[in-house]
Formats: sequence, C-alpha cells, structure tokens
Amino acid sequence: MKILQISKHVHSLWLDFEIKLKDGTSVPRFVTSYIIESNKKIFLIDTALKHSSKTILEYIDSIGRNPEEIQGVINTHSHFDHIGGNLFFQEKYNPIFYAHHLEVPYIQDIELQHQERPVGEMIHNVGGPISIDKTIGEGDSLFLGDLEIQIFHTPGHSIGSISLFIPEDRVFICGDVLPEEGTLPIYENVNSTLSSLRKIERMDCIETLLSSLSRKVSKGEDVLKHIKSGENYLKKIQSLIDKFKNDNKNLIEITEITTMIFKELNLPKSGIIPIVLKSIQAHQN
Repeated sequence: MKILQISKHVHSLWLDFEIKLKDGTSVPRFVTSYIIESNKKIFLIDTALKHSSKTILEYIDSIGRNPEEIQGVINTHSHFDHIGGNLFFQEKYNPIFYAHHLEVPYIQDIELQHQERPVGEMIHNVGGPISIDKTIGEGDSLFLGDLEIQIFHTPGHSIGSISLFIPEDRVFICGDVLPEEGTLPIYENVNSTLSSLRKIERMDCIETLLSSLSRKVSKGEDVLKHIKSGENYLKKIQSLIDKFKNDNKNLIEITEITTMIFKELNLPKSGIIPIVLKSIQAHQN
C-alpha cells in the first residue's frame, strides 16, 4: 500500500489485492482510490474493494477529516475493483453516487457484470450493488464548495469510463483508460482508448497526471511521455498480433495469440484471464 498527498486538494491511495482464479491461483494487482477535499466536504473517487473501506477511513481520519464529510462518491467506471466498497459507503454515510450512464447497469447489477466480463472471483470483493443517484459525462462539472471538478468521457477501458480534472490544482485523474506498459492489457476498445488518450494529450493545462493503473505521479513534461507510452504499448501489442497472424497461415485461436504475446512481453501466464482475452480480441475487431 502507498498513500500520497498529490496536491492541495488531491490524495491518492494505492491499494494492493489479488485476483483469485477458479483454479485456486491468484494474480497480484493494485487499485487506486482518490480523495478530493475542500474546506468543508470530501469527494471519494472509486471505493476499491469491500475490504478497502477500513484503509480509506483510516486515511481520512489521519488527515484530520471526518467520513461524515463525504459529499459524494464518483465511480470512474464499473469494474469490480473500483466499486467494491460502494455498498459500505452508501449504507454508512449515504453520499451522492455518480457514474456515467453507460456504466450504471453494471454498478446496479453486479451479477450482470460477472456474466458479461468475469474476472476470476472478483465479484466476491464487491459488497453489493447500489443505486447511482446522478449520471455525469462530458462537459459536466461537480463542486466541493468553490472547488470545481470537471468531467471528461474517456472510453476505451470501458464504454463509460470517465476522467476528472481539478483546474485549481491542475491535476488530471484518468481512471484506467491509460494502458501501463508491462502490465496486463485490459480494455474493451482499442480505437476508443487511443481517441481518449489523444483527447488528454490536447489538454495543455495538465500539470499532474494520475493514472489508476500506475503508481507513477507524472508531472510537467512527463505527462505527455506517460500518455505516449500507453499509446505505444497498444501499438506494440497490435504489431505483435499482426506479425503472429502473418507468420501463421493457419487460423490461430485467441488464447494461442495471447500466449505468444505474453511470452514476448514477459507477462505472467497466470494473467491470461477472460477479461484479458477480450482485450486481445479487441485488436482484431
């Protein structure tokens, strides 16, 4: 676990966990939650896993704040590791819950998500479904007192993924849309991911970039470098797929292609799970 105050209003919590698979093995991962604070209220960005609530509450207390001050919870998207603590915070503190309308069905029905995009036994890390109070999307702004939080629709990792920009701090939180080189490829649409990254690139007002898939805090010139590395990772995977298909005239099954890619990228075989197979398949759609 790593916790860091990023700016005057933004705190980042990197929380370790494991994806447990049906065969008893597990894949090590981490997930990021963010706390945005103003003088009077707090926004919690993603609630991680259901057992992460204790850590989040302890950190809120450590910075001299009270969880009763949580005005809202923003889900950047609906994947299990980002919504696991939703039910706890809804039942305990009853904040306003926000998400993009395209993610709402999966947040309000976790069985639907488990059926359509299973990730091992991750459904057991979710406290339960909750109701989203307000949907948010491109061009919207939320406020903590005078502190503005701008919303951007950045699909690719999922269809309704959103990113957040805090103009006063010049901090941009891009959720899971930015692929991280050397990690498991997880995204639903390659072209949408690239379009979202290019949208972020065009924002010359970003001083600090936070990606939920990375423990890095990119600042200044490193912001663009970080985004470019994600683009290049996608392009490298596409290039490997094209090469493997060209070298093998017979029809190659998606698991075989993924295995070859993982070997080339030095990724662990244990990471070849259904949601990753869908990502590799997305390169061929």
